[in-house]
Amino acid sequence: MYAGMGDAAEQRKAIIAQLERVGYAHASTVESATNPSFTEGIDVWWQQHYERMEQQPEGHHAYKIMPDDYTPGMTDGHALSGHRRTHRMNYHGAGVNLRMPSATAIRRFSKENKRQTFDLPIEMEHGGGRISGYVRVTEGAGGAWDVQALGFPDHVSKNRAAESVACVLEARRPSLALKDAELHFANVRRANQEARARGEAVTVVEGKSALQQLQIDRVARAGAQMQAPAVPSFIKGVGFERATNTMTLTMKGSRTYSYEVPRQVYEEILRSGSPGRAYNELVKNRAERVQVDRCQKCRRVTRSGVQHTCPAAPKIPRARRNAFRSKVQTLLLNLGGNRVAA
Repeated sequence: MYAGMGDAAEQRKAIIAQLERVGYAHASTVESATNPSFTEGIDVWWQQHYERMEQQPEGHHAYKIMPDDYTPGMTDGHALSGHRRTHRMNYHGAGVNLRMPSATAIRRFSKENKRQTFDLPIEMEHGGGRISGYVRVTEGAGGAWDVQALGFPDHVSKNRAAESVACVLEARRPSLALKDAELHFANVRRANQEARARGEAVTVVEGKSALQQLQIDRVARAGAQMQAPAVPSFIKGVGFERATNTMTLTMKGSRTYSYEVPRQVYEEILRSGSPGRAYNELVKNRAERVQVDRCQKCRRVTRSGVQHTCPAAPKIPRARRNAFRSKVQTLLLNLGGNRVAA
């Protein structure tokens, strides 16, 4: 830890500043020089991604990077290794035009690497223009994928990149995944309009796009992770699932209660100096009780009626992680820095 730094964000900035002095660089994005709709410019496409990948000191990488020559036959071609280039595909729909290594190649690479987390180059065209960069992907159980966009300039492009890649990788028909999502969303909206006319409840959030609705559905399926409040009380755990505004509380004696409340109520109980008092004043006998289910595998809590999917989490081999951390630690100490948080 860095001495005298109580704020985690400031501490992280200080560590990154030290790492940058020894050659570390975040993965970044750049305005794309090619068009994701066409295959032309493959050399430029890969060169842009070489320049934007995460750079670690002396070539050490915490996560693997999908190579440009990943093909079954490893025949001769124009990749840096002299082999054939990794096959790229175009996926479009739901307001996004995406080019990246084929879903088949990505899934095979994940399987061969025992579902460890790796970085994946993508090119995306959306309302904000064309952008080239990387996403960090992890395959989970049941075909679920965790996708994190790296170094994207804003939340809109970051969320669109992550959700569109996840949509493709999780689909049975990857080539039609984004189109299918758009069509499904249109059908659901039409059904909701009819339901609203009958005075029934609706199942989508108004004003959201197809990709935004996919993200909301993903959050709902993942459920909430329980955590202890800041101050001990008769409330032992609290979790919040933002897609359905469901807060779950675990009391003494393993009793569990769930309510539909605004996020502010959850945050007040989680951070309050007196969680029990906050619960009594804001929730008890005030908020609507709801039913939830708890997954015995991941222990997350999901609103009853929602089909739960255990979320994927970034994974890296322990030996690889420890070797990378040890290398960075040595470099920082040589610069006069302090220990890196584990």
